[in-house]
Amino acid sequence: MDVRKKILIILKLFKTLKTKEKLAILSVFILAIGLLMPPLYMLVKNNFMRIPRAGGEFIEGLYQPVDTLNPLLAGKSSERSLVNLLYDRLLVDDGEGNFALELSKSITPVGNGLRYIVELKDNRVWSTGEKITSDDVLYSFEMLRKYGPGEVKNLFSNVDISRVDNFQIEFSLKVKDNYFLNKINQVYILPKSLWSRIGSDEWSSREEELLSVTSGPYKIAWRNKSEIVFVPNKLYRPKAYISKVTFKMYPNLQSATEAMKLRNVQAVSGLTYNTIGNTLSKRLHVERILLPRVVGVFFNSKEIGSFNANAYSDKIDRKKIRREVFEGYAEISPTLYSPSIRNILGRLEQIDISEFKKTSGENEKTIELVVPQNYFFQNIGEQLKKVMPLTIRTEDIETISTEIIPQKKYQAVLFGINYNLPPNLTPFFHETSPFNLINYSNPAINQVLQKLEIEDLKQKDKEQAFVDLEKEILKTGSTLFLVNPHYLYVMPNNVRGYHVRILRQPENRFDQIERWYMQTSMRWR
Repeated sequence: MDVRKKILIILKLFKTLKTKEKLAILSVFILAIGLLMPPLYMLVKNNFMRIPRAGGEFIEGLYQPVDTLNPLLAGKSSERSLVNLLYDRLLVDDGEGNFALELSKSITPVGNGLRYIVELKDNRVWSTGEKITSDDVLYSFEMLRKYGPGEVKNLFSNVDISRVDNFQIEFSLKVKDNYFLNKINQVYILPKSLWSRIGSDEWSSREEELLSVTSGPYKIAWRNKSEIVFVPNKLYRPKAYISKVTFKMYPNLQSATEAMKLRNVQAVSGLTYNTIGNTLSKRLHVERILLPRVVGVFFNSKEIGSFNANAYSDKIDRKKIRREVFEGYAEISPTLYSPSIRNILGRLEQIDISEFKKTSGENEKTIELVVPQNYFFQNIGEQLKKVMPLTIRTEDIETISTEIIPQKKYQAVLFGINYNLPPNLTPFFHETSPFNLINYSNPAINQVLQKLEIEDLKQKDKEQAFVDLEKEILKTGSTLFLVNPHYLYVMPNNVRGYHVRILRQPENRFDQIERWYMQTSMRWR
């Protein structure tokens, strides 16, 4: 007799019982289940474990155009974000503010840091199965020097690169560079065998072919103007868990946020602080990511005379800015480095702003403050105007970055700077930099910047140099540091394996996407 027939017989017998007998049996049955549940739970808990398994689709909404995924031409944050799915680098972010080796097995400084020997992992392959070798690395740096974006193109102008063997490369620096690892962190390695057959004049028309061979965890399945779909690169190790990663394009952040509310997308990065409360639901959560940056007011020292910004530091309600403008998603930062960044850099001395608050008769002169056309910056500008003699002029952020600051057409500018880790402040404060925000010639600032860049400093000396730089900048009376806003990434709760606390750049959020997973299975321990 099969099991089904036995069950039917038991049910028939059960129906013949009296009501009291039925209740008694049910009570015993429920009690037995109740008594068995705790030991069964402990049995499962102690002997089984959940492990990631392949499956699921992750859908993110992008609100910045993606015109190209060519690693040498990708300039927008949205473009570089997606390139990280396709191509590996020698180094990546580990999510804790440090570097993790990706294609490289080791990177060894020799000769007082004037040479670096990079050894590649000999088991990494292109999506065709061909091994990634020194020739690919040399070719990639050669192409970067010829065709890379302006600011990246010149990173290796004083570096000689040579092949040692199939899996070793030597970088020879003319001058020691403590930011060298930060620089190679920006370089994607390209497949020489494919790219060398396609001329740069054909890159645009043959981009699909160019991107057909990749080294990253994903490949492009298909792509149009409104959507790009990625699937796992089967030869990548460890193989990515999520079976499909889709990016949908929207004209602006508001429409991307609305799409998330309508469940058309599951994630949006760089979400605005004032929309978080209306966006989150039980299926979503927000990741607060720390970036090495600060928002502040930078005064053109050649235009403000003896005006001293430090005199107003105590009058600015940074807590109010944090609360009302950023909805609490920011760190108060009255000095260059916010508290969390100070902890990452070491045991940095706390700076007392009061020692720099010298006032002068010109502190009552009215200053024109250039403010980006952005809700948050404009809100900050209005708050500053209540406690300082300011008039407000709003400008497009691109105009500010490409014209107003380089041409020094401002008295003061409200601006946010990302200075990387370890902090490289040379572009923002060295007197020779076209982007020198305070337009100030100070040998002491230049000297500390140079020390941090080229000298072989012990940790204690490095920490002191970071503090010395802060003090020298504050002495100019040309800065008012305000807050370090968190970078907000709204994600679905069923995405696990994402462990990012700190990033150098927002586009690096996919650096270890192969570890993300959406589905699990049970396995005996």
